[in-house]
Amino acid sequence: MDLGLKSKIAMVGGASKGLGFAVARALAAEGAAVSMASRDADARLRGHVRGYTGYLEVTPRPLRRREVIKGGIAASALIAGSAIFAPRIVRGAGGSITIGSFQDNAMAPFRDTFIKRFQSETGITVKYNETSYDAWYQNAKNDGLNKTGAYDIYVMDDNWVPEFAAGQIVKNLTEMGLKVNPDILPKGLEQGYWPPKSGARLKDFASDDPALYALVIIDDVELLYYNKDYFDGAPKTWDDVASAAKSKAKPPKLYGWSARGVKGNPIMMTYLPLLNSYGGSFVKDDWSPGFAGPEGVGALG
Repeated sequence: MDLGLKSKIAMVGGASKGLGFAVARALAAEGAAVSMASRDADARLRGHVRGYTGYLEVTPRPLRRREVIKGGIAASALIAGSAIFAPRIVRGAGGSITIGSFQDNAMAPFRDTFIKRFQSETGITVKYNETSYDAWYQNAKNDGLNKTGAYDIYVMDDNWVPEFAAGQIVKNLTEMGLKVNPDILPKGLEQGYWPPKSGARLKDFASDDPALYALVIIDDVELLYYNKDYFDGAPKTWDDVASAAKSKAKPPKLYGWSARGVKGNPIMMTYLPLLNSYGGSFVKDDWSPGFAGPEGVGALG
């Protein structure tokens, strides 16, 4: 009986004996490329299926979906600045990948355009799941720490990278041989490195070489808008903004400056330009808090 499995990829766990081995042998007989995994698998398994038309790979450990993706990375296709993850072994089999993300209007092009284009060009089905910012942070962290394997790709906020990389929640893309699209701006790309290429480092990672753990798909740019009715010209310092806010504010009709933000999504990206302008930093060189001094207080004021 021809089951139409020639050139298909099959992964069989517990394949060193019993039902798992029988399934692997049957698949190999049909011409499938079989990857056999088991805690006690060894090279002798190859002899049991020698002569079959399929390709056989023996893996002497439990095989997880995330390991399949890790072993099959060819490259990432990056289109218009958005990362499309393309594992080679999944592409050959059709198959599917699962992406998790937080809800954000900025993700609309990635979700509605680039994922569809990726599916069309590769034949890989993408399952895209969204939830609230704080819920997704916990879901992604729990999935990675517990090795659940519910997701193949995490869409992360850039301030998650140190925790997820240092905790080995995400994979080292440098070790996986990822080839980065040169169109990505270097400063944006640096957000995905751990330890950071510049700035403060944790003591335990002080001598480590920076490695890429995440690819940027949205690179924030800070813009300052001002109303000409309340300024003689473009404000040059935050003190100019604060002064105008105090002198021109007429609550409840007119207020001064305020930071944007929603529940569960910190406004750190708005605070950091203020902190840097006042000569402060988020952390010192020894990774102790750097915003507790007068600079940090001034930025908050």
